[in-house]
Amino acid sequence: PSVNCHEIKESDPKAQSIIAEFAKEEKDAKSGAHGKVIKPTNYKDHPPHHRQVIKSINVAAGPGGSSSSTYKIMHEIAGLQKVGQLSEAIIVESTDGTKHAYLKMKKIEGVAFQDIGTSSVFHPFTEKGPEADKLWEKLQEETIRKLMKYAEKGAAHMDAGNKENLILQGKGTGEKEFKPAAIDWEQWVPIPQQEGEERVKLLERYQKYLNDIIPRMIRETKSYVYQGSGASSPHTAPESSTGGTPPKGATPQEGNSPRKGNSPQPE
Repeated sequence: PSVNCHEIKESDPKAQSIIAEFAKEEKDAKSGAHGKVIKPTNYKDHPPHHRQVIKSINVAAGPGGSSSSTYKIMHEIAGLQKVGQLSEAIIVESTDGTKHAYLKMKKIEGVAFQDIGTSSVFHPFTEKGPEADKLWEKLQEETIRKLMKYAEKGAAHMDAGNKENLILQGKGTGEKEFKPAAIDWEQWVPIPQQEGEERVKLLERYQKYLNDIIPRMIRETKSYVYQGSGASSPHTAPESSTGGTPPKGATPQEGNSPRKGNSPQPE
């Protein structure tokens, strides 16, 4: 399906090694709707690395679930690849015919927007006043600019209103010392690469969508950071992350935010 994705049988030594690698990291796994997100065990000990995710997914998640589940995974792999965040994707077919996708994503350093208040590097964001206001304004501009860059590469992120999906990178709050990045490419829509009317139209529509959604997300994040962690649930986005009009009128699907629980069993 894509350059960095190939399918192999479970008996293949490469399959055995990736299964073993994932099993070793298992204790830090969270389950989502289609599989598990596994964070390397040392991930909490090495800030500011936000996460280097390896993700195991059931491609055929039960009767009738096969095609939509497979589509979602292939869509995510394609999105990660377009924005340069995919290290490797391998689909392993078990002897019973079930398949699992093993995704390894590149390490994205930094802190999630919602955790800006916990980082000493970005402490000036938490100090109320005109200086902090300027930083938040700058972050808003840079976030829109970065998301447009991804869209120009061919992938328009459709869950950017979620402050968990945006990462602040950098070494300080001075000029050019920080920059945003987006993670979690389950929800994106394609933007054609060839120059032409459709590309221009979709980029304009996406820009409008971001101009609507990002200022709201920044306001919400700012008040969350000012209130201090725990003031509201990080999963609560009162101002829906699906606001605005996505390109092509596509409605972003609800992402499978990893939740604690048992890992889905192949049927």
